[in-house]
Amino acid sequence: MIGAGFIVYSLVSPDIFFRKYSEVQNKAELTAKIFTVFMVLLSLFVTNMARYKDSDHSIAKDFGSTWGNQITMELVDSFENGRVDIMTDMNEKLLELENPYDWSQRTDEVGSYPWDHLLYNGKYYSYYGIAPVLTLFLPYHKLTGYYFPSCWAVFLFGAFGIIFLTKFWLSLAEKFFKNTYASLILAGLVIMQLSSGIILCNFSPLFYEIAQSSGFLCTVAGAYFLMSSNVLGEGKVVRWRVAVSGIWLSLGVLCRPTIAVYCMTAMILLFAGFRKINYLSDKKQGYTYLACALVPYIVIGSVQMWYNYARFGNPLDFGIQYSLTINDFTSSQYHTHFAAAGFWGFLFQPPVFTETFPFFRADRIQLFTPQGYYFVATGAALGLIWKALPVAAYGKALHAYRYSQDKNKLLYAVIIAAVCIICPFAVIFSIWESGFAARYCVDFVWEMITGAMIICFIIHNNCRENTKIHLNKMLIFSMGVSVVMNMAQLWSYITPPEQFSVEWQAKALSFARLFEFWI
Repeated sequence: MIGAGFIVYSLVSPDIFFRKYSEVQNKAELTAKIFTVFMVLLSLFVTNMARYKDSDHSIAKDFGSTWGNQITMELVDSFENGRVDIMTDMNEKLLELENPYDWSQRTDEVGSYPWDHLLYNGKYYSYYGIAPVLTLFLPYHKLTGYYFPSCWAVFLFGAFGIIFLTKFWLSLAEKFFKNTYASLILAGLVIMQLSSGIILCNFSPLFYEIAQSSGFLCTVAGAYFLMSSNVLGEGKVVRWRVAVSGIWLSLGVLCRPTIAVYCMTAMILLFAGFRKINYLSDKKQGYTYLACALVPYIVIGSVQMWYNYARFGNPLDFGIQYSLTINDFTSSQYHTHFAAAGFWGFLFQPPVFTETFPFFRADRIQLFTPQGYYFVATGAALGLIWKALPVAAYGKALHAYRYSQDKNKLLYAVIIAAVCIICPFAVIFSIWESGFAARYCVDFVWEMITGAMIICFIIHNNCRENTKIHLNKMLIFSMGVSVVMNMAQLWSYITPPEQFSVEWQAKALSFARLFEFWI
């Protein structure tokens, strides 16, 4: 309670952070780094929750594993043997079915088959991206003979993603918002980090979470290097940073195909950087920039296209329709209410009040009963509007555009619209087929919050001093709400607690009683 009080005081005090960011930049950056360490430690704590259920757990046991999942072992073994299919014995009874993709036909009499794998032309394949395999799991197996543990892979991807998200945020603030008060910059960082959803991936680190956490890392790292390359704002374009951003973003597509939408919108930023290059007087400089900007996408994209062609004979086919899962994707039909369920669950689903800690609960999607099949992987649905109140600032987007005095404000408006609204909406819309899972928010939430916070900062910078005081208090209040709502979603995500160790359950109960005592 004392710590929370001091945090609030520091954010409203003109002697600490209620000052221009440029005046207290070093102090603000140090605070941001401390909070980032806290987020990494929280991720580590959640990672260990499931590990401790094994009474014989140890780091040596984890990193000396002789088994793994679809990404950590099966793809590794296949690549080492020069194959793109999964080396699992085919279930011939499965091939004899009229429609093996129909879950109702895969009865006990059919026998075992690899779950959430692809079945195509009598072979099993993996839908999930190969970037984690090529960059981590395969080299580790080559060097040690063991399989890298899934839980620690998800933790590492998420932890580095958290670090790069802070670096991106501070780079954005230094470039465009030095006159914005540091309290707003720090509160925005807290809301963004808590609401990103990356911690959700640590609760059950399977191959699904490997894809999502590695994709999160690649997207955030790509955004950081692109922002710090000076393709936007003042300063000379740093071409090697442009190239590194392209490597990260294109690797993201090899982690999670939905990230392709961000690669496409990155072309707008690369075009902005090309405009800054004096290519008419120095064509060599222009050609060098184009090479740095485009070659990573071409080379790494070609790897993905070759991989698709080698499996399915089509460079643009990722193969999700061949999944052996609950829904039959080969016969799936588009329904608008499926897309609406995703938008409701991710953006507007309200919390439910409870009498016990954390006093709010993220509930299941309660909009309607879909006529058709809509898969709900997790019931912890909580709309972004409740976790990050500043996203309501999109309602003031036109005001912010009019207030802005930047000569490139039209270009920046297009970038915000593309990266922070259109791409996230495209990702949300795309899950009409695969259904809802709270952890999917890692693909779009931090981007949406970034655009909303930019609007908040522009409004703040162009209002009167007394209004700035009120806006600052509103954002601090939003930060407090974000802490409560994200805690509620995390707590809802881990029920029932019996799936974790008794030691963790005791700590959780003790933690809850700290708050229930004051209620």
